[in-house]
Amino acid sequence: DGTLGSTSEGGVFAPVAKLSESVSDGAVVVSVGDIVIGDVTGSLHRLSPSGTPLWTPEPQLGSAVLSPLVIAGSTQAFIVPTKAGSVFALTDAGAEVWHATLGSGAELRTGNLFTPPGQAAGQLLSEAIFSSADGKLYDVIVDGQLDPAAPWPKAFHDRRNTSNAGTRP
Repeated sequence: DGTLGSTSEGGVFAPVAKLSESVSDGAVVVSVGDIVIGDVTGSLHRLSPSGTPLWTPEPQLGSAVLSPLVIAGSTQAFIVPTKAGSVFALTDAGAEVWHATLGSGAELRTGNLFTPPGQAAGQLLSEAIFSSADGKLYDVIVDGQLDPAAPWPKAFHDRRNTSNAGTRP
């Protein structure tokens, strides 16, 4: 129903914000505590921890938005896939840096990011990896890495998708 909320360690749910549409995938949390989440209409929302919208207007990505990846070390702060098969790179302010469509009608799934070890600091390249409904695995080279300062930089938090919020990836 578009309600975004938080759950305390004791299991108490508290509403944070009411979006105009249902969300389409998981939220991420950036280093300052802001929440970034997409909805089924293609809007990507950035909300303060108290639920105040921070992007006006909100980026419109044209299709249901999947969980973004929070990136550090680059001008692109977010890598955002959509169910229509597009991937968008956005700045911290929500402006588009680039976008690409992967395959023809490839409904993407939530992505993961792999940063090969041994790279020089400040020049990191990573691989954003997306599976899709067409049975293919797509690999997109991006600048930067998962933001180590973000408490929840991707869906399911860590690189192994264990939803383990207690340890850093």
